[in-house]
Amino acid sequence: MFIWCLRYWYVALSIVLALLVFLILEWFTNLLIVSAGLISYLVLLSLLYYKVYKKNTHKITIGMTLFVYVLGTIGVYLLIEISSFRYILAIVFSGIVGAIMYIPQRFSAQLAHEYKPWRRMFVSIMTLGLSAMLITFYGFDMFFQFPAIGWYAFGAAILSSITGYAVFRLYFTVHTRRIFVWTVMLAVLSFQLFLTISYLPLGYLWLGLVYMWLWYIAITIIRFHLSPKGIIWNKQRYFLTGSAISFFLLLLLAQWV
Repeated sequence: MFIWCLRYWYVALSIVLALLVFLILEWFTNLLIVSAGLISYLVLLSLLYYKVYKKNTHKITIGMTLFVYVLGTIGVYLLIEISSFRYILAIVFSGIVGAIMYIPQRFSAQLAHEYKPWRRMFVSIMTLGLSAMLITFYGFDMFFQFPAIGWYAFGAAILSSITGYAVFRLYFTVHTRRIFVWTVMLAVLSFQLFLTISYLPLGYLWLGLVYMWLWYIAITIIRFHLSPKGIIWNKQRYFLTGSAISFFLLLLLAQWV
């Protein structure tokens, strides 16, 4: 374990910094101290990231994912009232931040069977981070009663399109006009989707999950559309059918939780 920490010191350091920022959020209530702690954490994490991955071809994708995930998880942490849940979230968050710093090292693998599992894992982390950010937006909209839903929708559109673009760049190494056009269309779709879902009679957690479910289906279809073979609908009918059934089961479950 000690040798692993020495070899991947940046991963161990990112985990320690993540735990420290949650200790600051847990122990201090002074706004100035908390703000200084958060800003210091973001600066240190940015410097650490830049030092380790400044020559990595996926540095922009990694940076966008890390930014969205950190802000989203901290927002969800501020919404949780039960202490034990906050502790669990802090531990999981720290582990995933370490994974974000570790996974890109595996992108150097040249064989497809070595690269694809790490790419899928990274996309899952992107989706999780965006989900946390959307839950935060819906939660703030419910707890702070002022007309800011339009701004939240705008933020959701920006972050959703950034995350979508990061996903596309993992699958398509060459930037093309089609990727840019579909990223803009994804931003418009995300804006409308956020506003529409906000009218559902659900809690902020379920609103964020419903949004994320539909957003993930959208980027999956767009990704297949951008691929050289296009969308092969015969292969996607099981995915779409299963997603539709699971989506309605999610809405049914949300009534009782």
